[in-house]
Amino acid sequence: MEDKFNQDFKSQKNISKHDKVRNILVSLLILGIGILIGFFIPHEQLNKVSESPRNDVSQSNSSNSNYVEAVKTLIKKRYYKPVDENNLDKGSIKGMLDSLNDPYTSYLDSKEAQSLNETISSSIVGIGITVMEKNKFLVVDSVIDGSPAKKAGIHAKDIIIKVDGKSVIGKQPTEATKLIRGEKGTKVLVTVKRGDQELNFNMVRNTIPIETVKSKMINSQIGLVSVSSFSNPTFDEFKKSIIKLRKEGATKLIIDMRGNPGGELKQALSLSSCFLKDGMPIMQVQGRKKSDLKIYRANKNYDQGFKVKEPSIVLIDGDSASAAEIFTAALKHNNVPVVGTTSFGKGTVQSVVALPDKAELKMTVAKWLTPDGNWINNHGVKPDYEVHYPDYTNIVLNDIKQPLKQGDVSNNIKSVQKGLIVLGFEPGNEKGIFDEKTSQAIRSFQSKREINVSGKIDESTIQEIIRSLSELAKKQDPMQKKAIEILQK
Repeated sequence: MEDKFNQDFKSQKNISKHDKVRNILVSLLILGIGILIGFFIPHEQLNKVSESPRNDVSQSNSSNSNYVEAVKTLIKKRYYKPVDENNLDKGSIKGMLDSLNDPYTSYLDSKEAQSLNETISSSIVGIGITVMEKNKFLVVDSVIDGSPAKKAGIHAKDIIIKVDGKSVIGKQPTEATKLIRGEKGTKVLVTVKRGDQELNFNMVRNTIPIETVKSKMINSQIGLVSVSSFSNPTFDEFKKSIIKLRKEGATKLIIDMRGNPGGELKQALSLSSCFLKDGMPIMQVQGRKKSDLKIYRANKNYDQGFKVKEPSIVLIDGDSASAAEIFTAALKHNNVPVVGTTSFGKGTVQSVVALPDKAELKMTVAKWLTPDGNWINNHGVKPDYEVHYPDYTNIVLNDIKQPLKQGDVSNNIKSVQKGLIVLGFEPGNEKGIFDEKTSQAIRSFQSKREINVSGKIDESTIQEIIRSLSELAKKQDPMQKKAIEILQK
């Protein structure tokens, strides 16, 4: 299986080079609103089926197959109005996939597949979230750092219920993608359910950042490397970042995997291998049978002989998923400390198979395990040092249709008041009552931030409060501070 893995993202018999590029980008979740695919490994049975999937179905003599065909025939002949046979086929496929209760397995018809290809071939513009279908709801998997969604305050596990006022409940992720996508600079209103709250986020579509690795010196000794996702250039970007930091004097490293939704498996193996001695386990992949177990180990084929021996620490949070969890688990097994909160918990492997008529099937084909054989699915990787974000990062600031003014009372005003207190402006109360002191605090804030001084809570004021709280969180960053403390002992 080692040889098969090394051909992981090479052009396969049934998947063109263009499909390969699309698969990688989809797994990178940069469709503006992406579909979390995670990563792919080849699967012999899938390749055989994909060569002639219709023949495989037609040659089946099972009673179940005959039963399905009988129902289909009855519908075609006796249903009270004409039906589209293609829609019946799609419905049968969707029913089969729904019965798996797997949010990562789905069918893409030709239009949906074409939509993905068109997105990849054009500018990468959107709001920067990834979604999956769960119990007929669209759930946010992760939010890409620096994206409009991140700045607006959308969180992982938010349930998307509307886009521009149109319900998306029961829709496929690709259908929601069509609604959220658009031209750069245009607005989109996304309504989510978070606990008992229904929240509106009015965002401006923008180009989603595609640089996957950033680095900087924190102090004279410690370098910070932030990995936002795993794509084709990630290893090269990572290597260049480490070399650059070494030249700047870094002797210790913090590897930031927070908010990383995953991506290409081979890149995760390459980065992990840099921190391990050759031959040490990185991960295990378990197929349907117990005998279908493969252990991936550090070697030069992954890291090109480039090793990181500096003392290091990994940062994670609830948005660290898939390939980011593989990396974290591999380093944790090698006694590299992990700081933050428990990761997302995605422990399955997907493969995309080409079907007739330009349709595609994305299907879970295996599960991956940590080096010591643990399955982190729905559990995540637990940090060695649990450190949470500041409480004020949970403040919810909803978009408004009309400015809020003195005399109004609402939960949104309460959130604004809490934000103002954190930022050093005293609104007089935090009960959601818009009184004179609140108006004065808003005027003071607006003046300091050089925005229109009205004493009212308008859209620009809310966005500036969100931005200010985000900047404050980055500056305070208790997770990073804990990592520095550990490295300096």
